[in-house]
Amino acid sequence: VIIPYIGRFYLLENIGVKGVAIVLILIFSWINVRSVKAGGAVQVFFSILKVAALMFLIASIFFSGKGHLGNLTTASSAFDHSYWHQFTAFIAATTGALAAYDGWNNLGFIGVEIKQPQKNIPRGLIIGLLLCMLLYVLTTEAYLYMMPVDEMKNSKLVASDALFKIMGVGGGGLIAALVLISTAGCTNSNILPCSRVIYAMSHEKNFFAFAGKVNPKYSTPSNALWFQAAWGTILVLIGSFDMLMDMFVFITWIFYGFAAYGIFILRRKMPGRKPGYRLKGYPYLPVIFILFSALYVVITLYNDISDYIAGTSQIIVSVFGLVLAAIGIPLYWYFNKRKLS
Repeated sequence: VIIPYIGRFYLLENIGVKGVAIVLILIFSWINVRSVKAGGAVQVFFSILKVAALMFLIASIFFSGKGHLGNLTTASSAFDHSYWHQFTAFIAATTGALAAYDGWNNLGFIGVEIKQPQKNIPRGLIIGLLLCMLLYVLTTEAYLYMMPVDEMKNSKLVASDALFKIMGVGGGGLIAALVLISTAGCTNSNILPCSRVIYAMSHEKNFFAFAGKVNPKYSTPSNALWFQAAWGTILVLIGSFDMLMDMFVFITWIFYGFAAYGIFILRRKMPGRKPGYRLKGYPYLPVIFILFSALYVVITLYNDISDYIAGTSQIIVSVFGLVLAAIGIPLYWYFNKRKLS
């Protein structure tokens, strides 16, 4: 399928892998429909398993003695010292890094279901982000310790290639298990909170009424969960997982930037209202956040369009993401008009 000015899509490419992904979406949606506690318990289980697996991977590489510490400080032989190239390359690489850190915002979606949200949401954010940063840096350094940066940049599966040097063929099996654990945990972690957004939109009459109904037996937003599962299935069938991840990070940072800007709007419109939370560094930290979001969006658009024109990419992922997001604009106008009528 070819969409003009966006690119080429291979709908049936990797259909077996896509089938597994769709099954995971349906299974975890079913679990969360039947019980909020069960969905939470599944998430705790996969989180513990993921951290333990990553610590095992990191320890296996560093204690193998087969790497080289010089790799940690040696730059690529093809390193371009121009500031513009370094800057755009950094922004392009940031997409993958931001995907690893994403998920922090999901706590806010389920704030009503959290005890003492003013205290526990900031605490959870700080602990979670610090742990994620530690694991991300240690894992990256472990790969670099085992593989020089020139070898790493030409590797399609860095983790598998790094472990192959230690465990041989068995390393690939370990990485496959790690990917499955990570994918399953990530799938469930987004299904539970994101359905609450659909549910809340319906209650505020910004979406179809059926999505705001609670299951009479399980007291869960089942309609919102199943609608989300259907939309997720469509997205999985449309494109590759790399495309979906890049598009997801790009679009979410547009919304993060607008959300930060919303702080200024709320404090201007409701100056006497106590917000119920402390925002240290206001207004400077939100301004820095907004500027970074805007810069990331602009540079990503530039990189994606340049890659498409040069023929190194078959899809302008960021533009496709903007088109999908723009579909919501007429829907917003429709529901807003219906509320006023």
